[in-house]
Amino acid sequence: MSWYWSHPVRIVAAFIVEIVLILIFNKRKKDWVWVGVMAILGPMVDLIVVPNGGWSYPVSFVAGIPLWLPLGYVASGLLMRRIVDDFPTFKKR
Repeated sequence: MSWYWSHPVRIVAAFIVEIVLILIFNKRKKDWVWVGVMAILGPMVDLIVVPNGGWSYPVSFVAGIPLWLPLGYVASGLLMRRIVDDFPTFKKR
């Protein structure tokens, strides 16, 4: 089991710091739209899968979903957006 899963406050803080750093140092238009979409859609998938036995989390908060999970979806969504947006410039190099 991951050390962060047994200490959810630390992973929540780590994800918040990551998201804030992304938004401070690499702000893009409509980032808040991505934040909202990822914070809602990501956990919605887990709300369907986790109760039906797809997988489980050792430390859960609401409906078997840990508190840090929406933040993880937000951070990964912001990073994926940057990869997709910047991919054409990598291809030209």
